[in-house]
Amino acid sequence: MPILHTPRLLAALGRGYRKRTPETKLVGVLPGNPHIYTGRPGLFDVDYLGHMNNASSLTHAELARWELTAASGALDYFYKTKTMLMVASTAVRYRQEIRPIYRKFEIHTTLAGIDDSSFYFYHAFRYPEKGNDRIRTQLLVKTVSVQGRKVVDPRDILKELGVPSDTIDSLSCQHRDSETSESTIEERMFAHFNDLEASFREATAADDEALSKKDVEK
Repeated sequence: MPILHTPRLLAALGRGYRKRTPETKLVGVLPGNPHIYTGRPGLFDVDYLGHMNNASSLTHAELARWELTAASGALDYFYKTKTMLMVASTAVRYRQEIRPIYRKFEIHTTLAGIDDSSFYFYHAFRYPEKGNDRIRTQLLVKTVSVQGRKVVDPRDILKELGVPSDTIDSLSCQHRDSETSESTIEERMFAHFNDLEASFREATAADDEALSKKDVEK
């Protein structure tokens, strides 16, 4: 509901702007340097057992991305160029619950990769407690930058934000070979994500075809 989401969104943007420094434009981009969002599950985030519900994980991940765009300066670029960052697909793994209500947690967000049209963000939910900071929820989110009806190449956006060319090249999914025995966990994760997305598209196409046949038969 907008009456609940809008204040949280504005608060996330405010935190992002307060965190901004000349160094934060690379937070969440450079390896080992994630953006860290801090939150607490509120009354509308938990189920009857006091666990943060699955839908709220998606909401907090979205707030983490908004906070990251404000801290990095990307939000200013999006506003000036009238560019929108739209979610295209999401994969989620719920490993362990976050509880009870109001317990502090963190989301570590990194830009895991890019291709010709999309940014891929990786979110890892953790408790900020030594010895109890294992990943509890993971998300891989594919987003598309749209300017009017045109999809903007992520490389162009990163260049405008001052990200070094070698870093941009290292993020390119096209440079990653997931078939080799030396492939990394991230490369295999991208490959499985894209396979799953392709399967969803096949299922959608098959359903569309079946519906079209029904319409013709009527």
